[in-house]
Amino acid sequence: MNAKQIITWNVLEKKIGNGNDTFFWLDIWVGNQSLRDKFNRLYKLDMVPGCMISSRFVNGAWHWQWRRELRGGREQQQFHDLMALISGQQLQDYPDSFAWNLDAEGVFSVGTTRKFIDDNNMIHALTGTR
Repeated sequence: MNAKQIITWNVLEKKIGNGNDTFFWLDIWVGNQSLRDKFNRLYKLDMVPGCMISSRFVNGAWHWQWRRELRGGREQQQFHDLMALISGQQLQDYPDSFAWNLDAEGVFSVGTTRKFIDDNNMIHALTGTR
């Protein structure tokens, strides 16, 4: 459905629990794009670019494994912006999950999905079919 733009991925919101099932750089878990896309220079410097959030947030602090020391300029600015974006994140004792944004409670249902499709994607005929 995403490929045909009937329902796009933005109806799902990643809810971070323990961080074991969410890729730090690759998944969209904070903001509206992956951290790889937003902070590309830092992503390229990470020694473990496929890391999970839980391997970056250890004992209540963010830990990094850079290929080399960060340089000034854009790298330092990206790091500052990254830290500002993730500084309020805390891990919990439950698994990562998704919330369905089409429902107030975040729970998937066929009914809310069908209503969304009907309201947003169906071409309503001006005349009856018969």
